[in-house]
Amino acid sequence: MNACTLEEALARANTTGTMLEEHELCFLYALAAMAPRGPAVELGVYKGGSLSVWCGARSNGDPVYGVDSWDPPKWSQFEQEYYDQIKRNNLEVVTLKMVSWEAPEIIADQVAFCFIDSAHDDTGFPADIAAWTPCIMPGGVIVFHDYGSWKPTIVVKQYVDAWQKEAMWFSLGMVGSAAAFMRPRGHRIGGRR
Repeated sequence: MNACTLEEALARANTTGTMLEEHELCFLYALAAMAPRGPAVELGVYKGGSLSVWCGARSNGDPVYGVDSWDPPKWSQFEQEYYDQIKRNNLEVVTLKMVSWEAPEIIADQVAFCFIDSAHDDTGFPADIAAWTPCIMPGGVIVFHDYGSWKPTIVVKQYVDAWQKEAMWFSLGMVGSAAAFMRPRGHRIGGRR
Protein backbone atom coordinates (compact mmCIF):
# COMPACT_ATOMS: atom_id res chain seq x y z
CA MET A 1 0.00 0.00 0.00
CA ASN A 2 1.31 3.47 -0.87
CA ALA A 3 -0.55 5.68 1.64
CA CYS A 4 1.29 6.86 4.74
CA THR A 5 1.96 9.96 6.81
CA LEU A 6 4.49 12.53 5.70
CA GLU A 7 6.88 11.43 8.44
CA GLU A 8 6.67 7.79 7.30
CA ALA A 9 7.14 8.89 3.68
CA LEU A 10 10.25 10.91 4.54
CA ALA A 11 11.67 7.89 6.39
CA ARG A 12 11.11 5.82 3.21
CA ALA A 13 13.20 8.26 1.18
CA ASN A 14 16.03 8.15 3.70
CA THR A 15 16.40 4.40 3.15
CA THR A 16 17.62 5.01 -0.39
CA GLY A 17 18.35 8.67 -0.83
CA THR A 18 17.16 11.33 -3.18
CA MET A 19 18.56 14.40 -4.89
CA LEU A 20 15.80 16.57 -3.42
CA GLU A 21 15.98 18.52 -0.18
CA GLU A 22 13.52 17.68 2.61
CA HIS A 23 11.50 20.88 2.06
CA GLU A 24 11.07 19.94 -1.62
CA LEU A 25 9.93 16.44 -0.62
CA CYS A 26 7.35 17.91 1.77
CA PHE A 27 6.11 20.18 -1.05
CA LEU A 28 5.75 17.18 -3.39
CA TYR A 29 3.82 15.24 -0.74
CA ALA A 30 1.41 18.18 -0.23
CA LEU A 31 0.92 18.64 -3.98
CA ALA A 32 0.27 14.94 -4.54
CA ALA A 33 -2.28 15.00 -1.71
CA MET A 34 -4.15 17.96 -3.18
CA ALA A 35 -4.21 16.59 -6.74
CA PRO A 36 -7.50 15.04 -7.87
CA ARG A 37 -8.09 11.32 -8.24
CA GLY A 38 -6.35 9.75 -11.20
CA PRO A 39 -3.00 8.32 -12.23
CA ALA A 40 0.16 9.89 -10.81
CA VAL A 41 3.56 9.84 -12.52
CA GLU A 42 7.20 10.61 -11.78
CA LEU A 43 9.59 11.07 -14.70
CA GLY A 44 13.21 10.40 -13.79
CA VAL A 45 12.89 8.26 -10.66
CA TYR A 46 16.65 7.86 -9.97
CA LYS A 47 16.74 5.66 -6.83
CA GLY A 48 13.04 6.07 -6.02
CA GLY A 49 13.37 8.37 -3.01
CA SER A 50 11.14 11.25 -4.14
CA LEU A 51 8.56 8.87 -5.62
CA SER A 52 8.45 7.01 -2.29
CA VAL A 53 7.60 10.24 -0.52
CA TRP A 54 4.88 11.73 -2.73
CA CYS A 55 3.14 8.44 -3.48
CA GLY A 56 2.55 8.20 0.28
CA ALA A 57 0.00 10.98 -0.17
CA ARG A 58 -1.92 9.06 -2.85
CA SER A 59 -4.31 7.00 -0.72
CA ASN A 60 -7.05 6.71 -3.31
CA GLY A 61 -5.87 3.51 -5.01
CA ASP A 62 -5.22 5.16 -8.38
CA PRO A 63 -2.17 3.92 -10.29
CA VAL A 64 1.29 5.34 -9.66
CA TYR A 65 3.88 5.20 -12.45
CA GLY A 66 7.64 5.58 -12.27
CA VAL A 67 9.35 6.32 -15.60
CA ASP A 68 13.10 6.20 -16.21
CA SER A 69 15.46 4.87 -18.86
CA TRP A 70 18.44 4.93 -16.45
CA ASP A 71 20.49 6.18 -19.37
CA PRO A 72 23.33 7.10 -19.96
CA PRO A 73 25.06 4.00 -18.59
CA LYS A 74 26.45 5.88 -15.57
CA TRP A 75 22.83 6.05 -14.29
CA SER A 76 22.13 2.34 -14.76
CA GLN A 77 23.77 1.61 -11.40
CA PHE A 78 20.75 3.23 -9.71
CA GLU A 79 18.11 1.06 -11.37
CA GLN A 80 18.50 -1.83 -8.93
CA GLU A 81 18.44 0.58 -6.00
CA TYR A 82 15.11 1.88 -7.31
CA TYR A 83 13.62 -1.62 -7.51
CA ASP A 84 14.96 -2.44 -4.04
CA GLN A 85 13.33 0.74 -2.70
CA ILE A 86 9.96 -0.15 -4.24
CA LYS A 87 10.10 -3.68 -2.86
CA ARG A 88 11.41 -2.71 0.60
CA ASN A 89 8.60 -0.19 1.09
CA ASN A 90 5.90 -2.41 -0.48
CA LEU A 91 4.95 0.30 -2.96
CA GLU A 92 2.42 -0.32 -5.69
CA VAL A 93 4.17 1.31 -8.66
CA VAL A 94 4.08 0.48 -12.34
CA THR A 95 7.61 1.02 -13.63
CA LEU A 96 8.13 1.98 -17.27
CA LYS A 97 11.74 1.68 -18.42
CA MET A 98 11.77 4.10 -21.33
CA VAL A 99 12.43 7.72 -22.22
CA SER A 100 9.95 9.90 -20.40
CA TRP A 101 8.36 11.68 -23.37
CA GLU A 102 7.26 8.36 -24.90
CA ALA A 103 5.41 7.15 -21.78
CA PRO A 104 2.10 9.01 -22.39
CA GLU A 105 1.38 6.49 -25.13
CA ILE A 106 1.44 3.73 -22.48
CA ILE A 107 -0.63 5.64 -19.91
CA ALA A 108 -3.93 6.08 -21.71
CA ASP A 109 -5.69 8.03 -18.94
CA GLN A 110 -5.46 11.69 -18.07
CA VAL A 111 -2.95 12.26 -15.30
CA ALA A 112 -3.80 13.87 -11.94
CA PHE A 113 -0.22 14.44 -10.73
CA CYS A 114 3.05 14.56 -12.66
CA PHE A 115 6.53 15.24 -11.29
CA ILE A 116 9.10 15.90 -14.03
CA ASP A 117 12.72 15.36 -13.00
CA SER A 118 14.17 13.60 -16.02
CA ALA A 119 15.95 15.19 -18.99
CA HIS A 120 16.94 18.79 -18.31
CA ASP A 121 18.60 19.60 -21.64
CA ASP A 122 17.45 21.24 -24.88
CA THR A 123 16.36 17.91 -26.35
CA GLY A 124 14.62 16.01 -23.58
CA PHE A 125 13.01 18.76 -21.56
CA PRO A 126 11.02 20.39 -24.40
CA ALA A 127 9.90 16.88 -25.41
CA ASP A 128 8.63 16.27 -21.86
CA ILE A 129 6.65 19.53 -21.79
CA ALA A 130 5.13 18.80 -25.20
CA ALA A 131 4.25 15.22 -24.26
CA TRP A 132 3.03 15.63 -20.67
CA THR A 133 1.22 18.97 -20.34
CA PRO A 134 -1.63 17.81 -22.63
CA CYS A 135 -2.02 14.73 -20.41
CA ILE A 136 -2.77 16.63 -17.21
CA MET A 137 -6.48 16.60 -16.33
CA PRO A 138 -8.29 19.81 -15.36
CA GLY A 139 -7.44 20.43 -11.71
CA GLY A 140 -4.36 18.24 -12.11
CA VAL A 141 -0.90 19.23 -10.89
CA ILE A 142 2.43 19.26 -12.72
CA VAL A 143 5.75 19.88 -10.94
CA PHE A 144 9.06 20.71 -12.62
CA HIS A 145 12.29 20.05 -10.71
CA ASP A 146 15.47 22.06 -11.29
CA TYR A 147 13.48 25.16 -12.22
CA GLY A 148 15.95 28.01 -12.05
CA SER A 149 18.94 25.73 -11.57
CA TRP A 150 22.32 27.41 -11.89
CA LYS A 151 23.90 24.82 -14.23
CA PRO A 152 24.29 26.00 -17.85
CA THR A 153 23.16 22.64 -19.27
CA ILE A 154 19.80 22.78 -17.43
CA VAL A 155 17.15 24.64 -19.41
CA VAL A 156 14.06 23.94 -17.28
CA LYS A 157 13.22 27.55 -16.35
CA GLN A 158 13.54 28.80 -19.91
CA TYR A 159 11.08 26.23 -21.30
CA VAL A 160 8.67 26.30 -18.36
CA ASP A 161 8.42 30.10 -18.58
CA ALA A 162 7.72 29.94 -22.34
CA TRP A 163 5.10 27.22 -21.84
CA GLN A 164 3.43 29.00 -18.91
CA LYS A 165 3.24 32.28 -20.87
CA GLU A 166 0.96 30.47 -23.35
CA ALA A 167 -0.77 27.99 -21.03
CA MET A 168 -1.51 30.37 -18.13
CA TRP A 169 -2.06 27.60 -15.58
CA PHE A 170 -2.40 28.45 -11.88
CA SER A 171 0.96 28.73 -10.17
CA LEU A 172 1.10 26.69 -6.96
CA GLY A 173 4.42 28.21 -6.01
CA MET A 174 8.00 27.13 -5.81
CA VAL A 175 9.91 25.40 -3.04
CA GLY A 176 13.64 24.95 -3.53
CA SER A 177 13.93 24.30 -7.23
CA ALA A 178 10.50 22.64 -7.61
CA ALA A 179 7.91 24.80 -9.41
CA ALA A 180 4.29 23.62 -9.49
CA PHE A 181 1.25 24.47 -11.60
CA MET A 182 -2.40 23.40 -11.71
CA ARG A 183 -4.35 23.04 -14.92
CA PRO A 184 -7.47 25.22 -14.64
CA ARG A 185 -10.76 23.36 -14.45
CA GLY A 186 -12.75 23.74 -17.62
CA HIS A 187 -9.46 24.00 -19.56
CA ARG A 188 -9.81 22.08 -22.80
CA ILE A 189 -7.44 19.15 -23.18
CA GLY A 190 -6.25 19.12 -26.76
CA GLY A 191 -4.63 16.17 -28.46
CA ARG A 192 -5.62 13.54 -25.89
CA ARG A 193 -7.63 10.44 -26.52
